[in-house]
Amino acid sequence: MKDLFERTEFLLNGGVLTLLSDSLAAHAARGVILRPEGEDLTVLEAFGAGVESLFLKGRARDIQNAFPSPFLREAYDVSAAPIPGEWPWGIRLRGRDWVFFILLSEEPPKELLDQMPSFAGLLSLWQKHQKTAGTEERLSKLAYMVLATKSTLASVFEPMGLDYFGAFLCDVLTESLFPSRLSVVLDKGGRLSHLDGEDIQMPPRKGIFARDILSPVPVRLEEAMRDSIGEAVFH
Repeated sequence: MKDLFERTEFLLNGGVLTLLSDSLAAHAARGVILRPEGEDLTVLEAFGAGVESLFLKGRARDIQNAFPSPFLREAYDVSAAPIPGEWPWGIRLRGRDWVFFILLSEEPPKELLDQMPSFAGLLSLWQKHQKTAGTEERLSKLAYMVLATKSTLASVFEPMGLDYFGAFLCDVLTESLFPSRLSVVLDKGGRLSHLDGEDIQMPPRKGIFARDILSPVPVRLEEAMRDSIGEAVFH
């Protein structure tokens, strides 16, 4: 089971390109795997020959025009075509929102072409994983921020106690940025003190801590705010 997990993780994190390159190398002397980036093609993998540049400048349109462009009826498809220039043959693997090109030094044999639909399926899974993983991460952060905002909605219109604010800020940073260490430091002008998070030794008043960062605008504080803001603010 561990081996299955490691293989799956390898493929979903881009290992399918390495697997594809190894399979191509068994049937062709030289080749490159490319992905369009605007008018250029980005080299993702290469075998059999050194690559002078990671980009084929201005070649995207030429390579794309060498292949037929019928409507994509399935989740992905594969096609091969001769290409003029340094690389005489090419293979296109495409999905609904992705495309990869393979340029080869010789005509691909039937055995290799028979493998390409399976590789196209793996590429499709990889692309779906990349797209879904990023969306899930953003939704997770959004859900937390919505919950945090809902929980503190009353504090938008009322002063928030420093201890409560420190805990809230620490929670938001921890859940959003996932730091390994986090300390919230209170700057009261005369000195720095620990507010929440990891209790660390306070930094000296040097560098970014040389100047106290306090608002130059006077803020009126009423006696009735003592319970909300905290007694320490009035000393």
